[in-house]
Amino acid sequence: MDSKLKELSEEYNSIVPLYPVFKEADKERIRERIQGNQMTKSVRHVFPRTVSYIVLAAMFILTIGIVGIKTELIKLGNMEEQPQSPTNIENPTETIKELTNEEKIEEQLSRQGLPHEGNNIFNPTTIKKGDFVAGWKLTEIDVTPGNIQYPYDMTKAHFDGKVTITGTIEHIPATNELYGNLIIFVPTEESAKLLPVSHHDTRNPNKWIMFENQEKAKELLQTSQGDILEGMKVTLTDYKVNFFESDILDSAMIEFSHGASSIMLSPELEDIYEAISKDFNKEHLRGLSPLEIFRLYYTAEERKDFRTQYELFIQDEQYVKVFETYDEYLEAVESDNLHERERILQNVITSDLVENIFIKEEIGEESARIIVVNLEMGFGLVKDAGGIWRVNWMPYQ
Repeated sequence: MDSKLKELSEEYNSIVPLYPVFKEADKERIRERIQGNQMTKSVRHVFPRTVSYIVLAAMFILTIGIVGIKTELIKLGNMEEQPQSPTNIENPTETIKELTNEEKIEEQLSRQGLPHEGNNIFNPTTIKKGDFVAGWKLTEIDVTPGNIQYPYDMTKAHFDGKVTITGTIEHIPATNELYGNLIIFVPTEESAKLLPVSHHDTRNPNKWIMFENQEKAKELLQTSQGDILEGMKVTLTDYKVNFFESDILDSAMIEFSHGASSIMLSPELEDIYEAISKDFNKEHLRGLSPLEIFRLYYTAEERKDFRTQYELFIQDEQYVKVFETYDEYLEAVESDNLHERERILQNVITSDLVENIFIKEEIGEESARIIVVNLEMGFGLVKDAGGIWRVNWMPYQ
């Protein structure tokens, strides 16, 4: 037993020295084990750390994105709450001013060619009682200003005056629900200029006028239902403008009916009147007779076209001009005895020019007279230096 233990001791000592010694092989082996442990440790720690960094970065980016989206949503919400001013397409940097209601109404009217303009046009929002429109005196006025839905100024106005105009008489059949068995009057376009018209009246100039005194109208005109009489001359008084959203007609009192106009112009003479009323060139009058000049003069009187009437007077220097300018002439007309002017006009209108029974001509080489028998006066004319018949400054003598 002892001998056996001794052998084992000697064998162990031969293998494991009493004093341990690190050989190069041992160092190399230990070095490899150390490096192996470091690699294992490095791989084990680096991977989780990298994943952690990636996760943290992703969470950071996601947080920024969410904040950005919320910011944009807040901006969009603010944009919806606060209306943005429109911009000019041609120049996006230019902001278009938002129109006021008044400007929107004005734009709507402008697209329809409104408001009307002319001597017989009135603005119901500014006109006052006592004002004159085309020779008519305003006595009553009621107006409802327009709005976005209905931009026209609705108007009810009563005018005092008298006018003789030309147009068409129509006796409406009883089958018409609105105007059955009523007599209405449709003035010509020229005659319509002698009647007051509200500046937004969309019926102008093709308006109907209802006679308020229907029984007298039927008595004077002797018409039957369905009758249409063209070229009729009537004298109207007490004119009422009725411009509303509903179908209401203007109205007036009929005073006289003169049949076809006794001074109605022929188509050729109407063309001459229109031409001279535009450019006031006396050459349009060349070749006309004294009676034709007389017709033009009273057509201007009837239409209250005193500017054209002024141009019919003799303008040569050797004749004394009673009125140097049109403004002076107009002032004199407006201050004149309107009743007397109207009396003369009515006598001329009711005279029979066709048969020359009540009007006669006396024509000399340089001067002429148109005698209105009813008036027991002569209307004087004279030739100017160019041989054109013109009206004397004081025609009735």
